[in-house]
Amino acid sequence: MQDVYGICIENGVSPRYFLDEISDFEIEAILNQYYNNIKRELENTRLVMFSSLAPYSKNLKLTEVLKFEWDNEKPIPVKITKEERGRIKKEAEEILRRINHTTNGAS
Repeated sequence: MQDVYGICIENGVSPRYFLDEISDFEIEAILNQYYNNIKRELENTRLVMFSSLAPYSKNLKLTEVLKFEWDNEKPIPVKITKEERGRIKKEAEEILRRINHTTNGAS
């Protein structure tokens, strides 16, 4: 839990908010973004290394320079029924309506 607290505080969450108000959904979103940022930095490092080594190799592949656990991950296909798609669309339209209502000066 200390690691989660540290990551949240490092990413701008106030200690009071973390201890008293934060939801599990928010913590999950912060952690996902934190790990995505780390992954992006590692991918950038790999690209720089690949760019440096490529002129000296004829068949070098990007994934051979640095191997990461996500290199072999395959996306899991998601099947959504027409009913689910319609429900999600209605929820999105409602959220967009609320955002537009709030943005246009009403509260």
